[in-house]
Amino acid sequence: MFCTNCGNQLADDALFCTNCGQKIEKEEAPEVVNEVVEEAPKAEETPVVEEAPFVEEAPAAPETPAIPEEPKAEEKKETPAVVNAVNNTADTQTPPTRPVNTSHATFNEGYIKTAPALQLPTKRGFLKCFFLGLITLGIYNFVVNVKISEEINITASRYDGQRTMHYVFVLLLSGITLGIYPIVWQHKLCNRLGREVARRGYNYNFSASTMWLWGVLGSLIIIGPMIYIHKLMKTVNLINTSYNYYG
Repeated sequence: MFCTNCGNQLADDALFCTNCGQKIEKEEAPEVVNEVVEEAPKAEETPVVEEAPFVEEAPAAPETPAIPEEPKAEEKKETPAVVNAVNNTADTQTPPTRPVNTSHATFNEGYIKTAPALQLPTKRGFLKCFFLGLITLGIYNFVVNVKISEEINITASRYDGQRTMHYVFVLLLSGITLGIYPIVWQHKLCNRLGREVARRGYNYNFSASTMWLWGVLGSLIIIGPMIYIHKLMKTVNLINTSYNYYG
């Protein structure tokens, strides 16, 4: 700040000039008026219109084709009886339809019902083998094993190309092999029966494992061999029933 009379420089808070004694009159700073700036009115917000989700039109339902009239039913052929191997009671039912494409099949004309002239037995069971075996001192059981070795060759050989040894020769080889060969023979026979019953469309599990679990290890609980014989007879009955109907 400077003196207005002599121009001497003064302190900002001085009331008199230190040079000439002139009273310092301070000029009041003009008040700064804050101008009120009117804000421009805000533009009205345009509401956002949400677009409706796109819905694909459902395709038109295809026209239902006309169902042709069913042909007149032909006379049904009498079906063989499928034997219950436990109580030897016969349940009349049609054997399951065998698959059209089979790797063991040697013909292409399809599975047409051609019942063979030779009808194989289908009424074997555990009880029958047990009681007749006791009465005949085991002769009946020997005959059953002979028949099974022959019947599996009749029913399966033209499909799998295998041959099961006749049971008489198995007994002859039993003495030479100290009883080992009959076990091997039974093992192979059970596997072959299991493959054949599955090939003919039956949902029944049977294999060499059945012999070892029930026939051998099952002997520890006494009834194991009985269950094995029951399963063996049932498998043979199913195969023979299918053969008697389809060939």
